[in-house]
Amino acid sequence: MKKEERKWEDLASDCLVCIFCFVGLEELTVALPFVCKSWYEASLDRRCWKNLDFRELDFSSGSNFARIFRQEYGVRRSSFSFSAFMKMCVSRSCGSAVELTIPYIVGASIQQDLIYASIKCPRLKVLALPSLLEKDEKKLPELISKWKELEILEITWKPNSFLEILEQIRVNCPNFIGLHLCGLFDIMETWTIVRCMPRLKILVMSASYLCKEDLMEILDGCKELEVFDVSKCRGFVVDNEILKKASKIKKFECGDCKLEQNYTNFYYDYYGLEELTIVLPFVCKSWYEASLDPRCWNKLDFEGLDFRFRRKFERRIGGQFSFMIDTFSFLSFMKLCVDRSRGSALELSIPNFKTALSLQNLTTASIGCPRLKVLSFSDVLQQYEKHLPVLISKLKELEILSIAQKPYSILEIFEQISRNCPNFRGLHLNGYFSTTETRAIVRCMPRLKILEISGSVISKENLMEILDGCKELEKLNVSYCTGFDVDTEILKKASKIKKFECEGTTSESTMIHHSLLEELLFGPVQGPRGRFGFA
Repeated sequence: MKKEERKWEDLASDCLVCIFCFVGLEELTVALPFVCKSWYEASLDRRCWKNLDFRELDFSSGSNFARIFRQEYGVRRSSFSFSAFMKMCVSRSCGSAVELTIPYIVGASIQQDLIYASIKCPRLKVLALPSLLEKDEKKLPELISKWKELEILEITWKPNSFLEILEQIRVNCPNFIGLHLCGLFDIMETWTIVRCMPRLKILVMSASYLCKEDLMEILDGCKELEVFDVSKCRGFVVDNEILKKASKIKKFECGDCKLEQNYTNFYYDYYGLEELTIVLPFVCKSWYEASLDPRCWNKLDFEGLDFRFRRKFERRIGGQFSFMIDTFSFLSFMKLCVDRSRGSALELSIPNFKTALSLQNLTTASIGCPRLKVLSFSDVLQQYEKHLPVLISKLKELEILSIAQKPYSILEIFEQISRNCPNFRGLHLNGYFSTTETRAIVRCMPRLKILEISGSVISKENLMEILDGCKELEKLNVSYCTGFDVDTEILKKASKIKKFECEGTTSESTMIHHSLLEELLFGPVQGPRGRFGFA
């Protein structure tokens, strides 16, 4: 007898609701309601709307999510906004929402959204907010007072009304246990934290500035702390006295803390190029002036920009740099950042798309960043490879070079490093290594300390050549390489290296590195369009 098939739409409503409670807002709004009538009805259950996390959604008008939403709900392009979407979700929660996470929207005020949430979400336990505009900050203490069940508050950057917020939490939020924020903390603020939140269990202040005395004030006053994160903070160095005070805390994170006396620009060290160009300068005049300090531009990491950056930049910068909008490109943005570094850039990371590593960009880097210590880029188009040795020859202070795929001009690059880069110590590379190339590594870089060639093709003889010649190696990564099996002879040679990574290697001679195979079959690979819209 044939077993009867059960249909998804016949699943009990309570079961559907239990499942839907674990999906995000995108699925709840543009996917699940359109499967069938029973799924639509289950998706409207208020239990599905307890966690309102909007951070994962892209509310820009051209995003895939916005397009699908408008299509499914018949909404005009001009009518779709974060505020409208938030009101719909809050309405569906019917007052049952316990978590609310609001994303950062460039230049937008969220004051009305917060007021609406304070009325419609009275049972909030967790509230996470982005950096706020000044007018929004002034309203926040009043709104906090309305969430009587609030337990955890997260704000990207400490608002000016911080002391008033703490006072409102003390008066109105008896169950409050967790605070997450970053900023510059003085003695008055740390003392107020202790006074208003003596039963605090979670405190995250990573990448903030506070003195040792202020830190000790918190450790002395907040006796019930279970999680305390002060990693990457400035203003103190972790010593035995601090560790002794923090020994009773279950999780105390304090890595990479430094004693920084000048705090005027310290917080810019923790932000990327996106924040330095379209967020921080627009907070106030002093922040704008501080953001122009060359020390803020020591690290030019263009890899960290996402695909939405171009739209954000155009929307935010249009008035100030209108001349860039019509011809906006990676080159124009890179020039802007290099100019602001005023020759002080120490790290440069160029992303992987076809116009990023052009002759103009290489020229900009060699002239505008003479003090580079770390240079990183992805696959190089063949027509630009011949220019790389010239670029390397001009970077006299270069210490680390990272190239995703070994270029054809690698021998010339090694030669230029040998002649012009006396402090060179690290090479990250991937590809097929011949005997000539491994000998060139040994000859040109005998004092190499870091060599990463994971996923490459190299014979045992050539690997032994490197192990014999580079006596000062502290880290060697040959994991997932093809051309040799790790045996006792190799392990014996590598025994003096502090970190030798060799998992996944194989001696199968028939294996050809995937990128080499692609090039043999299809020719040099052209980079894809930029992730953040650059042509």
